[in-house]
Amino acid sequence: VKSRLESVTKNTDGTHSANTKSGESIVGDMLLVATGRIPNTVGLGLDQVGIEIDSATGGIQVDAKLQTTCKGIYAAGDCTGDKQFTHYAGYQGAIAARNILLPLSDPGVL
Repeated sequence: VKSRLESVTKNTDGTHSANTKSGESIVGDMLLVATGRIPNTVGLGLDQVGIEIDSATGGIQVDAKLQTTCKGIYAAGDCTGDKQFTHYAGYQGAIAARNILLPLSDPGVL
């Protein structure tokens, strides 16, 4: 379905109807809504310090070492628009901290 959901109604037979803005109705016994996740970087003033946003993902643009487009500032996890998994964000956070504090350059993007 390539339309936004407008409403959900419970039918008399116990099923549910998901009604889209295009007028399509999808009927089922159960309803699972997966809205997805996107980085929330609006209003942070990132452009004021030279941090660019990746137009493809909406996330903070980082290199393979997790450094942003502003030297000395790193980003990790969901805000980068990369893989949206908790364990991956933890991995990236550890790698970013190591790259900041130690004279290493481990890749944080798999």
